[in-house]
Amino acid sequence: MTFDARKEAQLCLVQAGGWITFHHQKPVFVFATVEEKQTYMNLLAAKVAEAKKEESRRRETMEANYNNPQMLAQSE
Repeated sequence: MTFDARKEAQLCLVQAGGWITFHHQKPVFVFATVEEKQTYMNLLAAKVAEAKKEESRRRETMEANYNNPQMLAQSE
């Protein structure tokens, strides 16, 4: 599987039981079983979904407070 340099991807790799090796001098993710690879894919998908939700919440909060002078004063 293609190497993914993101910290989240590498944490999921370790949690799923995979490791990093080199193929033609390029890093790749390796799994002993198909189940480990599927576990990695599920863990990474969950982390990506959570990150998108958090970004959406942050954006909504910023938009909601855009015209709120009290929130602006608190941030200074």
